[in-house]
Amino acid sequence: MISGTNGECTRVNGTTQPRLRHSMVSLLALAALAVVCVPTPALADDRLLLEGTFSVLYTYPSAVNYCVAGAGHGNVSIEAQGLGSISGVGPLFLTVKKCFTFADGTYEGTFTMSAGAGHALTGRYEGTQGPLDENGFGPFNGVLTVTRGTGRFLHARGRLTFEAVAGPDSLGAGAAPTLNGTAFYLVRGGAPRN
Repeated sequence: MISGTNGECTRVNGTTQPRLRHSMVSLLALAALAVVCVPTPALADDRLLLEGTFSVLYTYPSAVNYCVAGAGHGNVSIEAQGLGSISGVGPLFLTVKKCFTFADGTYEGTFTMSAGAGHALTGRYEGTQGPLDENGFGPFNGVLTVTRGTGRFLHARGRLTFEAVAGPDSLGAGAAPTLNGTAFYLVRGGAPRN
């Protein structure tokens, strides 16, 4: 760019063009900034919609009993751990500690989704087991109720529903006999925006 001697024109790429005054440049910059800074509308219920998947390995009976004492016979304690990701949240490590009640086919327990470095979501886990198919695959579904958040999830609350399927069990190789398997979760729902 070559400035002209009269201060009113500028040579750009071999052509002469009128020079923009500072006030015009400032006005255009303010207009551009106003467009960029327009707030985006929140969702109608001010909730952040989430969706994700998890793959977990489970074992039962778990080394620690997660069933309520005196809840009756026919309950089994299960622990599951795995990895997944939720939109808008990122990759998470999932731990589920639950009790299965054979009498009514329900699960009850707790879960933690951790992003490491003290960033975690914790809450209640509730589910219902569906019938197993001829090969031992079994669908189940339920609700994850977020009751606490730490780190970047501080003050997080919300409810996520899940649909899942567990594969056939196999005999564990530990000192005590256990059954092990794999389950896949599809998680959906919403959490209030912070």
